[in-house]
Amino acid sequence: MKKILITEKQANQFNSMLRELNKIAKDFQTPTQLRRSSEKLYGLDFEEAIEMSYENIQEIAKNASKGIKKINIETPVLDSIVPDDSIEPPKPARRPESIINEANFFIE
Repeated sequence: MKKILITEKQANQFNSMLRELNKIAKDFQTPTQLRRSSEKLYGLDFEEAIEMSYENIQEIAKNASKGIKKINIETPVLDSIVPDDSIEPPKPARRPESIINEANFFIE
């Protein structure tokens, strides 16, 4: 497995998603636990407690993934990065006056 470059924003997004996944894994009761305690703890029957738990999990996942773009696996890998000095600088943009002068040449 090769390492890929990610931005600081992508790293923060990943860590935020990881926190939310851990919340889902640790903070929600299992169906067996809900069956035993939903009436006493929440005043809900088991089916309603399961439904609300499922909706809560969906909302957490939706919020955790909001605004996150897929990481392109084809991103340059660390061992194939081109050194900066080998990249040719971009050509300067043409000035508008030179374009106008060329146009006037053809008009005359």
